[in-house]
Amino acid sequence: MWQRMLLGISSYQEKNFTLSGNLEAIHYELGNKILDYYIRLPIIELWNYETFNGIMHQVEYAWLSGFFSDKSECIQLCHSLDDFLHHIQKQVAKSTRIWLGSEINESSCNYTVYLNEVFLADNTILVENDVQNSIIMTYNTLNILKTHNEVFFTQVKSALLKLIESAILISGTSAKERNHFFSGLHEKLQKFVESVKQQ
Repeated sequence: MWQRMLLGISSYQEKNFTLSGNLEAIHYELGNKILDYYIRLPIIELWNYETFNGIMHQVEYAWLSGFFSDKSECIQLCHSLDDFLHHIQKQVAKSTRIWLGSEINESSCNYTVYLNEVFLADNTILVENDVQNSIIMTYNTLNILKTHNEVFFTQVKSALLKLIESAILISGTSAKERNHFFSGLHEKLQKFVESVKQQ
């Protein structure tokens, strides 16, 4: 979809989105290696409704613009998104990250999630370690900007810590707020699926 919408690659202008895709085995292998590394890192995330709404807007736009090969592809993608949301909700409840479809045996407490109802998501990633601190920001959806500038790092870290102060911890605690948050996302997705089915 990105090759068609954002990059304007001519060979994709007449292609519709399909879940079967054209990814080669090497892409899956690389993705799995990245995910395997990611789920073992201690992570703190700030979520709000816009975190998921951004994804939903992309799917809605693709549907309304005729980017799906047929209705069933769109519905199947939404069901996959719903499964993924359930997976994230399970991880947040246990404060740990696991592979999709796996069961949580014991909590590694490596996943801290805050709900911030004020903050608009910008996908900033702050990496702090003993070797080199970094800020990674998305640009134009597909590209990233990365800097090791310590002044900028300190400013971004300070801003994120202030956001955390006003946020609600929903990982491992605050079940009511967590369930309310995820229920709203599931409901929004289900309403969209019903609207697609009626068209």
